Amino acid sequence: EVNREITPKMTEKLIHLCEKLNNKNYIHWNFKMKMVLIQNECWDVIDKEKPKEAAKIAEWDKADIKARYFLTLCVENSQLTHIKNKETAKAVWDALKSIHQRSTMCSKTRLVKKLFKAELKKGDNDMEKHLQTLQDWMDELSELDYSVDDKYKKAIILASLNDDYDMIVTALEARDEDK
Repeated sequence: EVNREITPKMTEKLIHLCEKLNNKNYIHWNFKMKMVLIQNECWDVIDKEKPKEAAKIAEWDKADIKARYFLTLCVENSQLTHIKNKETAKAVWDALKSIHQRSTMCSKTRLVKKLFKAELKKGDNDMEKHLQTLQDWMDELSELDYSVDDKYKKAIILASLNDDYDMIVTALEARDEDK
């Protein structure tokens, strides 16, 4: 029988395959890091309060050290200045979030403007990249508690397509909105 459990060695290999946090990839890094921490049973130190029961504190502290280890390994050196003096994984997580995901009206407005101004340039055939960029911006807005409703997502995508897609856009616009 094959052991399908992810071992610490496998986790370390996976960590080295993931792109480290830099000033441009927080939204993807955040999601991947959350998955690493969940898999290694240390997400609770980020997501929940420290237990008050003495029997659970040692286990919590062990998970906290493990989470800080993963977080520290998964950032570029330029990010260490933000976290090197933090004493808990939660403090590390929150520090990185406050640097890379500022929830201000300005940051939300900047993302909304990007969405509404987005356009697939004439002759650019990389639709997948275009759609991924739009989705990334919408995900980023969602992380800032400023979600874009699905019907508006569709409208934004259609509005972002250039004249080469006019026939497709017209056909889609003529369809019932629920389909």
